[in-house]
Amino acid sequence: METTTIVNISIEAFSFVISLILFFCLYFGEDRRTKLGRIFIWMILLNMMTLISFILSVAFEGGKQSFAGDLVLWANNFYHVFWLILRIMLSKYLFTYVSEKTKAFRWFMPYVYIVISINIFLIIVSQFNGIIYYVDENNLYCHGELYLIFALSGYIIYIVELFIVYKTRRLLGRADTISLISYELIPTVMSELGGLIGIFMLDSSMTIALFVLYTRIQIEQGKKLKQQEMELQNAKVEVMISQMQPHFLYNSLTAIADACDEAPKAKDAIIDFSHYLRGN
Repeated sequence: METTTIVNISIEAFSFVISLILFFCLYFGEDRRTKLGRIFIWMILLNMMTLISFILSVAFEGGKQSFAGDLVLWANNFYHVFWLILRIMLSKYLFTYVSEKTKAFRWFMPYVYIVISINIFLIIVSQFNGIIYYVDENNLYCHGELYLIFALSGYIIYIVELFIVYKTRRLLGRADTISLISYELIPTVMSELGGLIGIFMLDSSMTIALFVLYTRIQIEQGKKLKQQEMELQNAKVEVMISQMQPHFLYNSLTAIADACDEAPKAKDAIIDFSHYLRGN
């Protein structure tokens, strides 16, 4: 097995472990109760499926076993289908997130469905004529004549998503804008850099992007939880004060009245009581 193949498999396997950890953290946490959380879980699950498919494809590519050719072909079939479905979920996550701020981009998801449907159709057709990809007689994965168009369609979706993030940057805020831009750019940039050194990094870079997004989600949830705790604490204090206030005022005034026989104590009691009221 070549060094490049070993490196690719190692990177993909490590990315799978990271994705698996993220999946369990989300699935057994509170995130799955929200729509965005459920979408994110599906994104991680589909990313894991693409990683497994790619590992199988690379591990048996060029193998001498009788089943190697069929395994490489079907591993790539599953890889591309899982990736296209993941592409839908990535877009759906962005659309759902942005839709909480504005309803101006309702056309986006229908556009994504159309592009992905065309790509799935091309994958099916490619099984018969190899126009997108095929496996040659040496059990090697090869690109077909229309593979470039097939790949560019994904980049077009990326560009549209970046346009949406840019147009809604004021509504999203600086932190969310940077987070979503990173979510879009990390897979693209790292994939291209990996291509320059002969290492496939699309899936591993997607894992990194998901991890960055997960970190951002946890930070936001931490802020929301802290705010909710503060609001709950303030509400409890207000309820307690409203319940005790009539009796407390009566008892305090009665005590002050009793202390009026001794002027210094009465004065001190009134001052202390006024400070208390000011603080509450």
